[in-house]
Amino acid sequence: MTMSLIWFALSAAGIVTIAKFALYDPVQRLVSYTRASKVVSGQILGYLTSAPELVSTVFIAATGFFTAAAFNVLGSNVINVFLVITAALWFKHLPTLMHARYRLDLLIVGASIALPLVLVLTDTATQMWTVPLFLTLLIAYFVLLRTRSEPHEKEGFPPDPVPSSVTKWIINSTVVLAGLVGLYFLGSQLGDSVYSLGFAFGVPAVVLGGLAAVATSLPEFTTFYSSFAKNGSSASTEVVHNLLASNVSNLLIIQTVGVIVYNLAT
Repeated sequence: MTMSLIWFALSAAGIVTIAKFALYDPVQRLVSYTRASKVVSGQILGYLTSAPELVSTVFIAATGFFTAAAFNVLGSNVINVFLVITAALWFKHLPTLMHARYRLDLLIVGASIALPLVLVLTDTATQMWTVPLFLTLLIAYFVLLRTRSEPHEKEGFPPDPVPSSVTKWIINSTVVLAGLVGLYFLGSQLGDSVYSLGFAFGVPAVVLGGLAAVATSLPEFTTFYSSFAKNGSSASTEVVHNLLASNVSNLLIIQTVGVIVYNLAT
């Protein structure tokens, strides 16, 4: 058990490092080159920081231990909300996050917790009928996001393009890709550790799912705090959409993939 816990801890530390230096920083530079909105940067960060959840969920589901994977998704979404609140409190920007323009976004975040909770409590998280349901909800989410993106289009960026070069684009894009590869291997190691703790040592699924949720939420922890530290209250839109994209992708994309892998593997 000791070695499994050590590998779990090392994987978690590596995920934090990659999230900061191979995801958040280069993504911020790439977004600045295009003058994209804080909505866009937040959405990109949300999807990228969900990479560990994707890898660990797939690896756990492939072993047939889907209960832990379901708790991983649910736990990650709960922890993401907790991390946003603590980051906002730490930097004293919680009132900004509670602005009326974020009300619908936060309602969707709430639904991303309520829905997987219902599936876990009713023991239906592995059912294949959830796949078309989640894909339909994902399409609806993208349509809604599209219709609501215009008001924030220029928020937080200068009126003129930030000078860039092809070399800078290549370097930062390569760093992001390398970061995703790193998250893949760390996520797989995390999944192996959860599997080992669950099957070899009998640790309950809810505990394993919680541990995996904490570890795989570390990239969000890093990006939430980095956004507030760098941009202050103007980071609220980026943080809200980072949270929104992360929770939506955890449920509607990652759990869907996990359900498919589980049903194929078993």
